[in-house]
Amino acid sequence: MSIVAFIAIEVLLLASGLLCLFKTEALWTIEHFLDVRGGEPTDFYLFGTKVAGALLLVGVLVFPLTPPGLALLGMSM
Repeated sequence: MSIVAFIAIEVLLLASGLLCLFKTEALWTIEHFLDVRGGEPTDFYLFGTKVAGALLLVGVLVFPLTPPGLALLGMSM
């Protein structure tokens, strides 16, 4: 995998994690705009999405520093 592709994937995952963490209601609207009219997300959905976003951000920031991440970048420890 080239470094450009790796960085592009990292940026997309970072944006996804930030969306999950800070714009949970907007994410719910995007996900359910065709199958719900006037509904609202539950508190459990909002909490779960924020937890998933936080875990995704941790993974995006930590993975490049692990041996498999460095191997993808063509570096070694």
